[in-house]
Amino acid sequence: MYPIKFSKRKLKNGDVVPFLDDGTLDMYTSFDLFNPASNHDTDLIDEEYLIKRNYMYSILSKHGFNGYHNEWWHYTLRNEPFPDTYFNFDVE
Repeated sequence: MYPIKFSKRKLKNGDVVPFLDDGTLDMYTSFDLFNPASNHDTDLIDEEYLIKRNYMYSILSKHGFNGYHNEWWHYTLRNEPFPDTYFNFDVE
């Protein structure tokens, strides 16, 4: 396991948000950053990151997932096979 690194990212409006450099594909904001910069169509980040987000959206959408507007990482399966079932079990 490698060390977790935190840094800061400056948004186009001048705000600064934390960034977790966890080795995953850089989408400009970290997973689970609940900030307008995490929206799919935000104008707070550079175009290169919007292109990545839109590419991921297009692929997942093509394969049966719906994106959540406010979180670039959040998708749900359109035709969920168990929509009324809550699964509660340990994962090790």
